[in-house]
Amino acid sequence: MSAVHISRGLAIAEVFRGIAERHRQQSALFAELLAVEEDPMGFPPVWNRLARST
Repeated sequence: MSAVHISRGLAIAEVFRGIAERHRQQSALFAELLAVEEDPMGFPPVWNRLARST
């Protein structure tokens, strides 16, 4: 394997890491938005999680 192949492989891996990170952030944001919409009282998502755990 030449240095060019390694460098191309690392560049491609970096692109996929960026995509995965954006997906993770969007998934977390979407989960918070759903938690807010589920609560008719409008409490923050943390309150929803606390209420469900007790």
